[in-house]
Amino acid sequence: MLHLYQLLQQHVTAWREAGYPSDGYSPDFVVRRRDGRCYIVEIKDARFHDDAVDGAQGRKAIAVQGWVGLNPDKLQYEMIFTGSDSVAFNQLKPVKAFVEP
Repeated sequence: MLHLYQLLQQHVTAWREAGYPSDGYSPDFVVRRRDGRCYIVEIKDARFHDDAVDGAQGRKAIAVQGWVGLNPDKLQYEMIFTGSDSVAFNQLKPVKAFVEP
């Protein structure tokens, strides 16, 4: 079985070959549990919800969802949009459920 990093690297290579930039991506948060499962969290300004790159269905989101698809038992992804400089507590429910199963 490939290590999660190797799976992600394969997807990054495919992403590059498709003509998309893949260097410099770093998510806002990566929550890693002791059992090795990871939750990637992106916080975005609500103005970018429909953006072609940073939006909910943008290129970055699609790429990360592709990574999740490589190993869905170990990796989850959440994109949170906010209209202010803070995130509402209820928007963090999926992350909290992940941390406290």
